[in-house]
Amino acid sequence: MRRIATENGANVTPATTHRTVVLPDIMTAQEVATLLRVTAHHVRDLAKMGELPHMRIGTEFRFVRDELIARYPNLRAVILREERHE
Repeated sequence: MRRIATENGANVTPATTHRTVVLPDIMTAQEVATLLRVTAHHVRDLAKMGELPHMRIGTEFRFVRDELIARYPNLRAVILREERHE
């Protein structure tokens, strides 16, 4: 498990208070969105276009952290940078 700083709420602004959470092996669209600093809607659109590796559980999208890192190696640097800001 990795630890990242994430913002509370769906509408994220730089002035938002941060809290520390554990980044799970299986991530929701919102967790991926927070990590990438985009909206969950955008993450789902990227998944539908095949740009992000994902799986569907019913109507929900789920993302495997290690598959995202394997496809986008620079994402590892983002995670490490976020961990240093704890």
